[in-house]
Amino acid sequence: MLAKLSTLAIYAVRSTGLLLVAGVCVITAFVSLFSQKPSVGMAAVSAWAAAAAILSWPRVPDAWRRDPPTERQLAYAEKLGLVVPEGVSKGQLSDMISQATGR
Repeated sequence: MLAKLSTLAIYAVRSTGLLLVAGVCVITAFVSLFSQKPSVGMAAVSAWAAAAAILSWPRVPDAWRRDPPTERQLAYAEKLGLVVPEGVSKGQLSDMISQATGR
């Protein structure tokens, strides 16, 4: 069970950040304190190591914003009456749509 929790943490931490890492580490440390099994203690150490490794990975914030706009975005922008410049990115069009709709 604890090994599954540590594996889940590796996948989930990337998207949710430090709060989840702290929660998983506290849970695994708590379980290891009340267990005399060496494997549980090792799982806690593994969770800490995984959390440190995941947080040190380089992150590219909002990489999606540089992609070309989707067909849905373009259709919605046209419906709103927006003039979409050639070469606009997905993020730029998203900002234009947000500004036009007031969201």
